[in-house]
Amino acid sequence: MILLFFAFPAAAGALIPFLPGLLRRNLGVFSAGVAALLFALAVSQIPEVSNGRYPSFTFPWVPALGAHLSLLLDGYALFFTLLITGVGFLIFAYSQRYMSEHPRRVKFYSWMLVFAGAMLGLVTSSNLILLYFFWEMTTISSFFLIGLFDSQEEARWNAVKALAVTILGGLAMLAGFILIYVTLGTFELTEIWSRGAELRDSPLLIPIVILVILGALTKSAIFPFHSWLPSAMVAPTPVSAYLHSATMVKGGVFLVARLTPLFASVPLWEWTLITLGLATLLIGGFLALRESDLKGLLAYSTISQLGMMVALYGLGTELAVKAATLHLMSHAIFKAGLFLVAGTIEYLVGTRDLRPLGGLAWVIPGLAAVAAVVSLSLAGIPPLSGFVSKEALIEASVASAGLSGWLMTAILVIGSAVTLAYSMKFLLGAFWGGRGDAVGPRRWAPLPLLIPPSVLALAALVIGVYPALVGAIISPAVESITQKPVHVSLYFWPGLTLPLALSALAILLGIGVYWRMEIINRLLAPLTTHLTLDLGYRYIVGLSCRTVPRIYLRLQNGDLRVYLVVIMAVVMALVAAGLLVSAPPPLADLAEGVNLGVLDYALAGLVTLGAVALLFRRRPLDLVLVLGFVGSLVAAAFALYSAPDLAITSIVVELLAMVLLMLALSRMLKLFNVSASRPAITLQALFSVAFGGLVTLLLLSVLATPQSPSISPFFIENSPAMAKAKNVVNTILVDFRGFDTLGEIAVVAIAALAIFVMVRAAKERV
Repeated sequence: MILLFFAFPAAAGALIPFLPGLLRRNLGVFSAGVAALLFALAVSQIPEVSNGRYPSFTFPWVPALGAHLSLLLDGYALFFTLLITGVGFLIFAYSQRYMSEHPRRVKFYSWMLVFAGAMLGLVTSSNLILLYFFWEMTTISSFFLIGLFDSQEEARWNAVKALAVTILGGLAMLAGFILIYVTLGTFELTEIWSRGAELRDSPLLIPIVILVILGALTKSAIFPFHSWLPSAMVAPTPVSAYLHSATMVKGGVFLVARLTPLFASVPLWEWTLITLGLATLLIGGFLALRESDLKGLLAYSTISQLGMMVALYGLGTELAVKAATLHLMSHAIFKAGLFLVAGTIEYLVGTRDLRPLGGLAWVIPGLAAVAAVVSLSLAGIPPLSGFVSKEALIEASVASAGLSGWLMTAILVIGSAVTLAYSMKFLLGAFWGGRGDAVGPRRWAPLPLLIPPSVLALAALVIGVYPALVGAIISPAVESITQKPVHVSLYFWPGLTLPLALSALAILLGIGVYWRMEIINRLLAPLTTHLTLDLGYRYIVGLSCRTVPRIYLRLQNGDLRVYLVVIMAVVMALVAAGLLVSAPPPLADLAEGVNLGVLDYALAGLVTLGAVALLFRRRPLDLVLVLGFVGSLVAAAFALYSAPDLAITSIVVELLAMVLLMLALSRMLKLFNVSASRPAITLQALFSVAFGGLVTLLLLSVLATPQSPSISPFFIENSPAMAKAKNVVNTILVDFRGFDTLGEIAVVAIAALAIFVMVRAAKERV
């Protein structure tokens, strides 16, 4: 059953381009149906999960590497599954009308369903390698969704930026997972949770924490990695609504919560997440105040709210985990509603810029009512779900001990005030006041565009009035995070408490911030302008675009000898570094027991003579013949030392190589810079001698290293048992040395392709 959560939407997404006419015209309905079925399946699991019976599935994927297809639907996974499928259902239903005329609608629905499946796979994964696989699936699918208008440079640029930031963070996270495996010998989350003390005592704890935090921060757009998220607003509104409310940007928050049982007591984990989370709360909020684009404002709002959640999960107490989980749900509801409202405004009016808007409440009253509910929920105004979760957040910070708890409380109050201010900017700027230049006559919003955000607004109201309604999904989620039984009490009226007083203070401050918003924006403009990685990202890309071509033109100058020198220099540096690090055994031991005869010295002298002769030959035919002469002497050496199979192979290769070289050189002479200066030729000769000497040293080091007398018994004994094969040679090539064989094939294929390209290039120059 649990396999359906990611397999069903992914398969449906792959099927989208092949659907017949009727379904093809109703892709939104089809996709919404997929989400609805999964939501119903998730709802059916609430009783089981609430009673502590977690559905699971395990299938050996790559057992030798510890990678298994391990899925677990515990309380937190079920919580996210309900959000992903429930919000997804409404967004897909909304997109039926919104995307009806979109030229990329087939691509949109395909990637949206794959995206949903990847996110569902991520939250149900209980193996770190599988989690990383789905993590990158969300990254890749979001790349195609952000760049849906691939013909536009802005869409391509911003999609690549989102991909680059999140991919790099994902690689850092993978490195952290590998270090966890090195420490514990497992990727299974359930086993890792049970061995948390062992992990915390490991000397690798600090790099593990740093690498995992990097992955979480980049995915959830936490400062200083936040600049990619506003750029992603080039995507259609349904993509933005889904990405911001219940899917991709919540991935980092999910990871932080998942690993809270392991690192909650680690100071580096706690203080890094709290510090950067609270900084993101304020920075995202003040950046939202500056925005005049509705989706841009909501993007910075998402950044701010994500920072708040990360800080509370980083705090790690039971109250903090409860508050962060509750706010995560509230945020998914009101943020999806706000994005759908912004999309409807753009659909009906033709713009989402606040400057020409205003007075929409008198033109589209139904949409204004929905916008009021979801905006006030974001602002934390009773009796809406945002108020309940904000109270829980302040309560958790107040309960924290010491000065740090009060400092966190103060920042949360300021952040809540700024949240109210930009919520008022969204609501009052678009819907109240005089009619803007872009606002036309009174009209009604189409029901397909009004019903989905209305359902979200109703959910925000119902949960705000009766929060105990969601206790059945919040409690198991908190238990899964804290790894201990908890009792979650949710209520609308907390009584006359300190958190309520602080909430009231935040509302008063928020009104003041909105009233003096222009002054605050002017004062903070220098600070907020430079608090972004976007300038740094553009600088790095620009520097690469200027520097890389220069290096390329210097190295790729059309002279094959320059290419060979560069390759030799890199290989020599790597081999020399390896020899220095490995501390090879003394080479003097090789001289013991070595008896060389006259024939040995004669062969060595002839090989040396042939190699030196290559330096003084100019005609291609002479070079090929001398090279073949050296190769034949090497074959003779194989025969002399009782390796007739290698000798025969070497002879065949030499004959073929001579023929092929003659054919190739007859067409490739134009690629050689035959007028090279004498210093250049001398330098190349020195490189050749140094390269040969280093290879000789490497071979001698290998020979001086003690080796096992034979590994043949291992292959003979294990071929039938491990590979189910009797042919030991084939088993060695295909199974035991499969990657080695694959590498050899790849090298031959690349060499053949390179020769083909060079011959073709030389032919075109003639």
